Amino acid sequence: MKRFIDTGRRSVRFGGCRKLSTDDSPSQAGTRTLFKLINNPPTIARLSVAPKIPIFIRQGCLVSLYNNGNNISDVSLTKQFINLWSNMIQYSSLKPSQFVKLVSSMHSFNALISTNNSLNKNLQTSLYHLNLSGEEDWQIWGKDSIVAYEQNTSLDLLPSRSLQFNKFINQNFIVLRGRGNLLLNGIGSIIKLDLKNPYDEILINYKNLLAISGKSQVDIRDSVTNQLMSQNKIKIEYIPIPSFKDEKTNSITIKSVVSLTKALIIRSSQYIRKLYDVTKYGTPTNFIKIKGPRTLLIQSFNNTILDNNSNYELEPLLPDEPMEKYISKEVKDDLANSNLSFAYVEPNGKVEFKKTLTLLDSK
Repeated sequence: MKRFIDTGRRSVRFGGCRKLSTDDSPSQAGTRTLFKLINNPPTIARLSVAPKIPIFIRQGCLVSLYNNGNNISDVSLTKQFINLWSNMIQYSSLKPSQFVKLVSSMHSFNALISTNNSLNKNLQTSLYHLNLSGEEDWQIWGKDSIVAYEQNTSLDLLPSRSLQFNKFINQNFIVLRGRGNLLLNGIGSIIKLDLKNPYDEILINYKNLLAISGKSQVDIRDSVTNQLMSQNKIKIEYIPIPSFKDEKTNSITIKSVVSLTKALIIRSSQYIRKLYDVTKYGTPTNFIKIKGPRTLLIQSFNNTILDNNSNYELEPLLPDEPMEKYISKEVKDDLANSNLSFAYVEPNGKVEFKKTLTLLDSK
């Protein structure tokens, strides 16, 4: 059996549980497939596949097939439909389900895969290599975001419709479970963002969210909250429109006509005001508030890719070192003699007291 190992990596780990890897590096050692991004910006990837390992590639993304001196004629290519009926219900199209299946019966082979330009013809797209360890679930947004993946007994692609989650603004996502390698396609640059602890929160425009990880689907659902943001602070309370006839006499009266006319005038003025607000402030932006700990993939949605896919971590607003390090000796002496303290109540119920010079610091 031929084993594909990238010798350019600084270290290779064997055995034990493999941690999640979501960079543009090749597949981890010990597997029989290798996914590697070969250019910058990452628009083309190389797949090295061992015999009898099926690879699914989105239709239109296969650039070429080649080998290392072996006969490539034993590579079979068949058209496959993945999650056909669920995609038909969600997108009313066959394109999200169309893949080609590549498998070699005797020899290993290589394939070049390109980005999926059908996502948006006016914006440049890029690839991202996602390596799943099986420790977390992933949700992938976009009907064409998955470009290629290896088929094995562990990796499952589950449509969101079967989960019956009604919490998300955009429910058209694919759930990934198990272990395996995938190529994802995003618009613009793709950034990996790590939320390290449960106190980390971030607001993301839902259009820019490409993927999110979690311990389970319930964990992902509980970490996400929809949030509508707009500059318009005016609240409009719609009044009910009364009946044209009087409720007591069941006939048309002057009072009922006046009430109906008044309600119609108010509703019309509210509608005009709403149009004015939309023209002035724009429509509200749908944001998603996400809590950690988890990993996010964000796509920039710009028409150029300035750099390779990168990783980013949220840095704390305050330094990790104790704040006493930055306080002068005179202030420390005053704090030691102060009789004023603040009480900080943590979510777990623990109360911590800290001395202060003035209660005005609490504002």
